[in-house]
Amino acid sequence: MNKNTKLCFYDIESSGLDVFTESILEICFKDFETSETILHIYVKPSNGKKITNANIHKIDEKVLEEKNALTIQDALNTINKTLKDNYGTKQIVLGAHNNFGFDQILLESEYQRAGIKPLSNILFFDTYPFIKHYFQNLTSYKLMNCYKSIMGHSVEEGDKLHTAEYDTEIMTDLVHRIFTILLKEHKLKVKLDDFVRFSHFDKRYLLQNVNMMTGVRKSMSLERKGIKRVKSFVDIYRMMNRDDLKFQEYLRDTYYIKSKYDVKKITLNSKFLDTIF
Repeated sequence: MNKNTKLCFYDIESSGLDVFTESILEICFKDFETSETILHIYVKPSNGKKITNANIHKIDEKVLEEKNALTIQDALNTINKTLKDNYGTKQIVLGAHNNFGFDQILLESEYQRAGIKPLSNILFFDTYPFIKHYFQNLTSYKLMNCYKSIMGHSVEEGDKLHTAEYDTEIMTDLVHRIFTILLKEHKLKVKLDDFVRFSHFDKRYLLQNVNMMTGVRKSMSLERKGIKRVKSFVDIYRMMNRDDLKFQEYLRDTYYIKSKYDVKKITLNSKFLDTIF
């Protein structure tokens, strides 16, 4: 991080859990340096999806109407304008918890469906593998547990829980505390590069290490078998005639990827990237 790089945390509440097909309902961006919210908007479902998890975030059609929810096209254009107005041409690092497995994919899926390109100066930072690397003794790496374990107290109970605005507040406070612990108290030299990846719309994404597809660093066995870059998996997916089940079976048998999470994420990322490049 330097003066030409700006860290901004964001969080999404969605219509469901399938990151490639569900819609953004609420999204919030908070500047890390100032801890100020620079954008908080509600969004109408972009593809006619019914809201299936309103019991978690309490967002339904009535709430969207009350909050003057934007169309996805207006929302994405507003996001681009807000980030550009606040950060200009500086490198923007958008951080979220489980960013590689959820928020980034959902956000960029919306960009793809809407036919709108995100800003070209954006990178994505995932606090999940970051915290797991530096705090290896936590019992759980869910955001609320990380907050309680590292901050020393629980989050406030109430209606603010599981809202995009409150979650960005929690993440911002938590990472401020983590940086204090690592940099000032333990005098560690913290390198974020291993926990930052390119936008799916950036061709450099294909040249990254394969672990970036899932956000979990389990790439050694793959590298021994000659698979080092994301592009290799996309090429194999195409060779499998874009057959998801056949591709997943090939991953398990040839590369010994047994984790259902890793297999699914590699498949979905390959499928998504195949539609972009």
